[in-house]
Amino acid sequence: MPADIPVSAKIRLGYEDRSSYLENAQAVADAGANELTVHARSKADGYKPPAYWEYIADIRQRIAIPVVANGEIWSVADYHRCREQSGCEDVMLGRGLLACPDLARRIKADLTGEDYQPLTWSDICRLLFDYYQLTRPQYLEKNCGNRIKQWLMYLRLQYPQAELFFERIKREREPAAIEQAFAEALSQDHLELRLDRPPALEADTALVD
Repeated sequence: MPADIPVSAKIRLGYEDRSSYLENAQAVADAGANELTVHARSKADGYKPPAYWEYIADIRQRIAIPVVANGEIWSVADYHRCREQSGCEDVMLGRGLLACPDLARRIKADLTGEDYQPLTWSDICRLLFDYYQLTRPQYLEKNCGNRIKQWLMYLRLQYPQAELFFERIKREREPAAIEQAFAEALSQDHLELRLDRPPALEADTALVD
């Protein structure tokens, strides 16, 4: 690998347990990585709370390369707790961004004191439809709504309307039926649905932890 190309790595704290977390981080640094992101759980921990952010603080003391904290950041408050316990200046957002697509924007506003209005369900519904249009050609027709349904499972943690929309489309497999559901949802918010509208996705970041 040419020296002028930066290399980043991402690890968990361990596999069966977290006992090897320092050795794992040191091995990454010794191998020449320029930056390390740490998901603060072991493989065996899965995605079960909590995230052990304090382990990342130990890693920062051990290795010389920049360390990014990751895991269980669902809100602005979680972001601040993660930074406090890990000592990291930078964090990586994963599933929290799926539940709250403007979470990075909310964090930025909180840090700068900006008066920011969070995305409404109308905004989210439009984002969902844009994503549906973008991904529809990538799947068999019968699977065209699968990713939308998966995303709604996270969105319902932040938006109660997502639960209702999921119930509306969870058994639908035909594009026409899914698009009709979008048309109904968007018309309720007095939004125009144009099926020929070029798809566009905008986000501060889109990483999954």
